[in-house]
Amino acid sequence: MIDVARPYALAARNWTPTSYDASWEVQIRLAGGRYRRELVATRPEAAQLAALVQDRATSRARVVRAQRDPAVRPPAARVLITLDEMTVAVGQAVRGLTLNEIRLASRGGRWRVLGWTVVPGGQGG
Repeated sequence: MIDVARPYALAARNWTPTSYDASWEVQIRLAGGRYRRELVATRPEAAQLAALVQDRATSRARVVRAQRDPAVRPPAARVLITLDEMTVAVGQAVRGLTLNEIRLASRGGRWRVLGWTVVPGGQGG
């Protein structure tokens, strides 16, 4: 499951205005269930992509740590991923460690992402 959670987190947090749509497609491909349908329904529109270009926005992240929560048992899983992130927009950069929670389920022998969130106040270390 970590081999699905890790590329999902990187797709969600590594993008440029020209790669944003492709990153979204990777997320859709790795997702399942209602979460996948929500991603498809909220696919970025031309105006959103144009705003990223106008703001010269980019986001870069690398995985610092990935760990499965042993309290959650298959067919469900919870993976905590610490990312070292830098987001730039309108010439300003924000960098730091973030703690990301990825919820997964195994269906038909394949792990699918059912949810992803940045843990508010999470210490990404």
